[in-house]
Amino acid sequence: MSTGSRRLVFWFAAVCFGMGHGSVAQQPVEPSAQTTQPSAQATEPYVLHVYTNLIQLPTLVLTEDLKPVPPVPKDRFDLRIDSGPAFHPTGLRREGNDPISLAILLDVSGDQDELIGAFAASFPLLAPQYLHPQDHVSIFALDCKMMRSLNDVPADPAVLRRGVDAVLQSPGLHGNKRHGACGRALILRNALAQTIHTLSDVPGRRVLLVIADGHDGGSSLAWPEVEQYAASNGVAVFGFRDLIGNAALPMGFAGPRGRTTLNGTMNVEDPFQETCDSSGGLLVSTTRFQMNKELMQWMNNLRDRYIVEFPRPDDTVPGLHNIQISIARTRYLAHATGVSVSLPDPGEKNNPNTVPVSKSPATFGKRRPLQPTH
Repeated sequence: MSTGSRRLVFWFAAVCFGMGHGSVAQQPVEPSAQTTQPSAQATEPYVLHVYTNLIQLPTLVLTEDLKPVPPVPKDRFDLRIDSGPAFHPTGLRREGNDPISLAILLDVSGDQDELIGAFAASFPLLAPQYLHPQDHVSIFALDCKMMRSLNDVPADPAVLRRGVDAVLQSPGLHGNKRHGACGRALILRNALAQTIHTLSDVPGRRVLLVIADGHDGGSSLAWPEVEQYAASNGVAVFGFRDLIGNAALPMGFAGPRGRTTLNGTMNVEDPFQETCDSSGGLLVSTTRFQMNKELMQWMNNLRDRYIVEFPRPDDTVPGLHNIQISIARTRYLAHATGVSVSLPDPGEKNNPNTVPVSKSPATFGKRRPLQPTH
């Protein structure tokens, strides 16, 4: 995994409809304003037209060994769109207690039974200290079928415990068996996309936590398509997988806390990790003994994300773009979550009464991302 920057895919989408998989961003925005001046004879009040023009990118910043970093000022953040000129964010803050919309997807096909059991015991304990009542949770499980118990409900310890227990005991989850049965035919990528879809219209910071080893047995979607779908819907994908259960993989493939290096030098291709990293998340390899600790650290990492802000580029170009974010004079990892951005309203540009706003520091480069292929 490279250090210093990650690529972020995002869309500039039409106001009333998405471009591709895009949708109008749900995160808070900073408006620019225009006022329409009445004539001297008019008795109508002033009319304030509000346009959204601020892009917000939740960005996970960690050291090379995936530890928290000291506070970073905004002039140390270097951003590039499509490899264009570098610019700094105009606003920066920590995420803190922003409401989170969290979906959980559990791969219960049999390979990670001990990790799933540890998660079932530990996850409800995150509320209310880490998951607050304003945070909402949905829970899914996947084997022969994909089942859901909770659907966007406020985080409450008792509700979370019942939700996890209910989804793991769903009739038909394992076909006609009582344990994992369909691992070889598991459609993990399709299930990821379906779970992302359930988050596409909810408010708050959208997060998907997947407990899986990354094996897929025949989904119709490719990993790059899932990655793009997560980015265009503003969903950060985090993954936990069993370190011991993946011991048969090549050396380093499932190293501590998800590092994927071979003999410390060569990267081993890991599309599950790439999807997590490029969506603004992280893949962690752990054991059942460390699950409770890792869940608390994961929530701390979420609350410590930076909200990187800058005005929409003045020369907005519809379609798919990427952003590289790096922290100057460091080797920190910066994983940013994608976003769909509305195109400028024609009335904003053409109305002579629009209040002028400062020129955006963001400009496009010429290196557009490739469309996903199977």
